[in-house]
Amino acid sequence: NGFSYSGVTFRGFRQDEILYDGVKGDPFSGFAVPQLFNIDQVAVLKGPSGAVYGSGNPGGIINYMTKKPSYNSNTTLALEVGNDDFFSAAVESTGSVNDEQTQAYRVGIYKDSDKPFRENTSEDNTIIDLGYRFDFTDDTNLVLQYTHIDQELGGARLRGVPVDENGHFIADISWNHNEATDYQTVLADVFQASFQHQFNDVFRTDVTARYFNNEANQNYHEPRGLSDTDGDGVLDWSEREFRDQQRENTGLSFTANLIAETELAAMQHVMLVGVDWYQHEFDSAYRTAQQASKGGPVPGISILNPEYGLTAKDDYDLANVTPRLSTTESTRVGLYAQDQVDVTDNWNVTFGLRYDRFEDTDVLNNTEFSDSDVTYRIGTSYNLNDTFFPYALYGTGFMPQSASNQNPEVGGPFKPEHSNIAELGLRTKLLDDSLAVNMATYRIIRNNILQASTELSDTGIDQMEALGEVDSRGFELEIVGDVSERLVITASYAYNDTR
Repeated sequence: NGFSYSGVTFRGFRQDEILYDGVKGDPFSGFAVPQLFNIDQVAVLKGPSGAVYGSGNPGGIINYMTKKPSYNSNTTLALEVGNDDFFSAAVESTGSVNDEQTQAYRVGIYKDSDKPFRENTSEDNTIIDLGYRFDFTDDTNLVLQYTHIDQELGGARLRGVPVDENGHFIADISWNHNEATDYQTVLADVFQASFQHQFNDVFRTDVTARYFNNEANQNYHEPRGLSDTDGDGVLDWSEREFRDQQRENTGLSFTANLIAETELAAMQHVMLVGVDWYQHEFDSAYRTAQQASKGGPVPGISILNPEYGLTAKDDYDLANVTPRLSTTESTRVGLYAQDQVDVTDNWNVTFGLRYDRFEDTDVLNNTEFSDSDVTYRIGTSYNLNDTFFPYALYGTGFMPQSASNQNPEVGGPFKPEHSNIAELGLRTKLLDDSLAVNMATYRIIRNNILQASTELSDTGIDQMEALGEVDSRGFELEIVGDVSERLVITASYAYNDTR
């Protein structure tokens, strides 16, 4: 269940899968708003990353690198204020625990609140981030981390502001279909352990285990169509239904890598073999009160002159509504190998191979779906003159559908997505490496992408359907220049055509 409201579009395709320190386990999965307080770096990996990082869309993937304990003592206190009643406070401290510098700690606490411009909306975040590092020897260390997340969004879940056929707003941009009593909340806890060991000058290993649990509750008024109530040709009314929803995500991941750096056949190699395993359970309970136009108790709201506070959850007798329950379990297993070869001092070649298997179970409907596949990638780059570095790559991809979409009630089961990408590019180092001009052109083909169907089943549940082949082609240009020691300017352009 990798869906995320914070999904990013890469090269024409939405990328919902977010990694933390290279492994699965996103505590903000679903409808939460991600926070970066405990994130040290956001790595945007374009192209076919699946050979190492697992199934994902071929356009790219986002990897959040979390803040770790450091032996360099540092304590900071930050306060911020802004418009929309924004306020935040943060304290972070890290340093060595003993004189031998074999143990280090990190403590971080963050709190913010604001009231955005949309009617009835508010946001409150609390994050507690803890870390402890053990250096058993110069070659062996263990980092333990814990993060607690508490997010409350008032006047949510938010949908958009209505527009006409030309894309012009027909309501004030502050308009909200939700009442002040509507909300969505997320409580999440994350535990992570990362182990590293250097065997010798050739071999090293890293092992990461990550567990997360998030509980999301949502009570909100969902817009269900616009109408013209006075016959003047202007849409002025939004029908609404009320949704009471609870979701719980629990995930456990394990990743282990063995890396070797050595010379074989007069060529330098960086070889990697690894395994990753991920298990995810999703539970949900949904109750819905119907809109007034269908005989339900939920009134609509004016688009042009909304009046809030005339209705609330207690008016809908949800205790007598039978909830729609769902429980799904997903297991992903991957085996992979990669070799980065310096064929010459100027020519580099990368080979990657990966085997994936998944098993999805709809516990309540007693249905199962499983599949497996082998994917690969190959890439090469060449140093022409320490200034120009052309490269080329090709890769294939394999991604299971969400376990919840395998339910026959929504049209499932569906075959996994398959994809391939071809890319040509040029990286440069100009003006004594103070200016970089990078460009790339690519083509991505994906099959079996799911989308909501225009057809409804007899039960009224939205149906999914698989598209045929989707073709994405594009060009990217990026310029990064060091104007001075303290000033860097970045400019970029991207063109994409997906159909």
